[in-house]
Amino acid sequence: MAAIESIREKGAELYVEQSIQNLFAAASFDTKPMEIGSVKEMMNKTTAQSMCNTLHALSVRRETCSKLSELTMPILILVGKEDKITPPKVAGLMLDKTQHSTLVIVEHAGHLAI
Repeated sequence: MAAIESIREKGAELYVEQSIQNLFAAASFDTKPMEIGSVKEMMNKTTAQSMCNTLHALSVRRETCSKLSELTMPILILVGKEDKITPPKVAGLMLDKTQHSTLVIVEHAGHLAI
């Protein structure tokens, strides 16, 4: 909700800059500037209202991690080693709640792997 308030008060540019920093691994800024630029451009083309609507939807979605133990099919859990949004430690907790699952930690990746 703080992000929504910030977007409404200060515009979306600051939110985009902060989000980009949280989405990618540090090395990606040196090794993949064009790809990061494409994501940033896409985010900058998104209206502030759409961003706020998306953030609101994320804030009110139902919690589903407690249902992981009920799943019986094989599960692949992928996480970037430098993921700030869903860190490897959290992915490990998901692994602990599942049967027949595999955790793969992607080196040099954040929440988005490029």
